[in-house]
Amino acid sequence: QKTAYEIRNCDWSSDVCSSDLANVVTRLGGFHIAENFLKSIGFFMKDSGIEELLTESGVCKGGTANKVIAGRDYYKMVRCHTLVSEAMVGLAWDAFEEQTLPEGRHDLDFGDSLDNLHESQLHKDPASALNSCTAVKASLEEISSIWKEFIDSLGITAKYWLMYVDMVSILKRFIKADRAGNLLEHLAEIQHMLPYIVAAKHTNHMSCLPLYLKEMRDLEEQHPAVYNNFIRGRFTVHRSEGR
Repeated sequence: QKTAYEIRNCDWSSDVCSSDLANVVTRLGGFHIAENFLKSIGFFMKDSGIEELLTESGVCKGGTANKVIAGRDYYKMVRCHTLVSEAMVGLAWDAFEEQTLPEGRHDLDFGDSLDNLHESQLHKDPASALNSCTAVKASLEEISSIWKEFIDSLGITAKYWLMYVDMVSILKRFIKADRAGNLLEHLAEIQHMLPYIVAAKHTNHMSCLPLYLKEMRDLEEQHPAVYNNFIRGRFTVHRSEGR
């Protein structure tokens, strides 16, 4: 079997030759990309205990858990990985609060700042909204710095599960970008997928994705009319109108 890229680039001796296809850009389907990335997640998480975690928590039966790791049921994979990822983030945050955050700073003024921002928007007060945004930004910067120190202090097992959280986050952002018709985010998340797909040795897909990224990023120069439509969200198909 040949991939679409191999077919396009073949030097055919028949009526169809590579020059006839030189102007063709292959558009990889979002579902196909997501499904292959889910298989990469399963590759890294096999025998990690995630199957037992899913069954003992009552999320699914043993057969379904095995399918999730084997990459054979898209919707169940997305649901199960989302649930496990959220649980791991919760555990990590609990440990972060207990071990790292200064006493009495567990919220880093987040609650008050967000409440003030919401009130400013309701009352259409730009000056107050700007002050609230500045306060939220300062809290985010402070907590990001402390969080990085916390991550660096963790052991191998904790970092392994946080790698899993990162993979699931990439998947969810990719699905969101595809559904929203956000081309730039779609391409950005594919780039984030690449190191994991290469490490999982999915040879067919990892050979296509770099080519796909390059061609899609060259669209603006090579095929501006197509690019302008894609950047407006017309690279994905919806069954009904609306965002």
